[in-house]
Amino acid sequence: MKSVIYQLVFLILLTASVWAARTGGDAGAFADMGAGGRAIALEGAFVSVADDAWTIFYNPGGADQVPGTQVQFMYYRPFSEVDGINYAGLAVTKSFSGAGFALGTVGLGVQYFKASGIEETGDAGLTGNTFSDYEMALRFGWSKGFGGSLAMGRPPTYYFGLSAKVISTKVYEYSDGGFGLDVGFLLKPFNSAKIGFALENIVSPQITLIEHGDNYPVRCRAGFAYDVGGYGFATVETRVDDDGDYEVAVGGEARPVKMFALRGGYEAVYKTWAAGLGVNVSPILADFAYRPHGELGDSYIVTVGLNF
Repeated sequence: MKSVIYQLVFLILLTASVWAARTGGDAGAFADMGAGGRAIALEGAFVSVADDAWTIFYNPGGADQVPGTQVQFMYYRPFSEVDGINYAGLAVTKSFSGAGFALGTVGLGVQYFKASGIEETGDAGLTGNTFSDYEMALRFGWSKGFGGSLAMGRPPTYYFGLSAKVISTKVYEYSDGGFGLDVGFLLKPFNSAKIGFALENIVSPQITLIEHGDNYPVRCRAGFAYDVGGYGFATVETRVDDDGDYEVAVGGEARPVKMFALRGGYEAVYKTWAAGLGVNVSPILADFAYRPHGELGDSYIVTVGLNF
């Protein structure tokens, strides 16, 4: 039984696999798998784009850019050569604003991760039993635009938002939860450009299992996006953790026709890439993303949603 206990923390990181390696084994590695097919296809370079419901995961300040109500569901099949790992997400935004004014926009986000069939090891080796690792994050966000003029028909020039989150973890018979807070900003210096900035875990969730506590790392995201004449955009983003780990990602989206988009992204430090496509036939939208992972098998992400 002691062997099982000593291995549990390691297994939490193992089930997050590549992302645990990329973050140096930080707590919350499952959340670094991303959320939303569109943002994932950009290799996460979304802090300055921030214009769909998934922005609550990347930059809560951008949510007031999303008009009306948007609901999106994601299914993520990571590591196709590894059985028993599943990941899903939900994002909902509801605007109470007129072109970004009044009360702003509220949002809800859910991430759910499960790794099942993990073999239990006792003092004498494998016991023949298996157990599962469950991770869930529930987010509540609010965003509001400022600096425009409703009377003159000018949209906001900057946005501010907050996202509170509750994290729940259960591995074997051990479980814990924690509370966190993110803050985000978005600036539009002119019509074609956006500058995004977010601080994740300024209140950091702490998860303790088997007397081992992990704090989610404080992370700074900063990025720039430029719209290319309505036919797409290019974006660049840097992400820095409080322990010194950093990433630099670039991404782009091309829209040869209004209802269809091609996307791609590249992260320069860990040399990972992603690609995807999207279809938007109002009120229905759908996004697909692909990430290669070598011997672990590739990851496939499908997102479907409604605008109304």
